Amino acid sequence: TLLRILHAVHQKLLQSYLPITSMLLGVSTKNQRPQHYLMAHNINGLWTIGICLCINYWACHAAVNVEFVSCMTTKGPLMIEVHPEWSPRGAEHFLALVDAGFYTDIGLFRSVKAFLVQFGISDQKEHKAWHGKSIPDDTSLGIPITRGMISYAGGGQNTRSTQLFIAYHDLPFLGKAPWETPFGVVVDGYDTLDAFTTAYGDIPPFGQGPDQRQIYKQGNSYLREMFPELDYIKFCERVRPAELNANNNPLV
Repeated sequence: TLLRILHAVHQKLLQSYLPITSMLLGVSTKNQRPQHYLMAHNINGLWTIGICLCINYWACHAAVNVEFVSCMTTKGPLMIEVHPEWSPRGAEHFLALVDAGFYTDIGLFRSVKAFLVQFGISDQKEHKAWHGKSIPDDTSLGIPITRGMISYAGGGQNTRSTQLFIAYHDLPFLGKAPWETPFGVVVDGYDTLDAFTTAYGDIPPFGQGPDQRQIYKQGNSYLREMFPELDYIKFCERVRPAELNANNNPLV
């Protein structure tokens, strides 16, 4: 639709200004078709370039609201680039959780090789209320889940709350449902991502890993006793673009 509108404007301006431009250049638009034809093509080329620049400017500025979140884990740092244009409600809710300090001492309880790492259950009293705060789904843009993308681990319509997952590999079968719409991507720290232990396998009933029900009930004490090698997110915080270097790492 945007391209059609720009094309129509292009044609209208071309029709309006070509005779004037031709007159100023001393070219007849009636009797000297080869010159007129050549000039029209030159102007067409200029307008095409202009339209492309406008589209490029529009596309670039559509991502002006990108945010950055830095997370420190037991295996090192992760830098996440948050895209509100992919999932407005999802991005806003994630940033609110980060600002509230929710992702502090959070166990990566589901870490499955070549699949994903899942987390987002807090045992801190002041944060437990967030577990029940689900948000409405965003409209799915059909963005497939690829390596490093982060999304909510929802269980159906309007179930996105605090649990998230980051993809270890491309997962094209995920991301189609509205509650799986990604809202960000890891832009630095893939060595950290690849270092998370996958020794405990998947969660029940798919494997013998940590039981979510017990995490909600007993907290991190259950995880540390039964799964001592499990990795954790120590904390996450929002980072301003001005505080990042060329590699998207926080300035020291």
